[in-house]
Amino acid sequence: MAHVVGVPLTRVILAAVDWRTIFWVLDAIMVLSLVYFHFCLPESEGESAELNLARELKLFRDGRVFSVIAYMLIICVGYGSFLNYIVPYLVILFPSFEPSMSIILVMVGLAGFVGNLIGGHVGDMIGSKRAMLLGAAVQVALMVFGLVFQPFKWPTLVFVILSIMISWFTALQATPELQRSQTTRAL
Repeated sequence: MAHVVGVPLTRVILAAVDWRTIFWVLDAIMVLSLVYFHFCLPESEGESAELNLARELKLFRDGRVFSVIAYMLIICVGYGSFLNYIVPYLVILFPSFEPSMSIILVMVGLAGFVGNLIGGHVGDMIGSKRAMLLGAAVQVALMVFGLVFQPFKWPTLVFVILSIMISWFTALQATPELQRSQTTRAL
């Protein structure tokens, strides 16, 4: 929901106030949240699990775990970078998109949600490993599509939306693979 509501709302707020005001409002929200959590959250009952960092880091020795984490990192960093530059990318290429940017960003947020949903269903049907490979192949195809059709307004917009969708589709598949690797290792 943050990408569907938060991004367009942020554009409206940025048009109304400067960054310093936003900074101080966010600081106030953080302080109020800390006060609320301190006074309103109940104390945890029972024993907390002991955290053993050395045991957790041993998981990286398993090549499958390391490759899934590396894959997830690459997808998330790429997605985050792409998300940061969607507005300048589209507005520089096609200035006529500027008035519609909030609507486009809502579509991008919905594309992430839909990609996550489709990724879950596909992962259940064909398995997370195959779904990861499928997502990676579609990512490569989309990059070629984006380069070839970059001069054209609407295909570029479709490329942006599909890229976000497939990023969420692909990133979702890493969690079952990690769980499977940890379970196998524990046995």
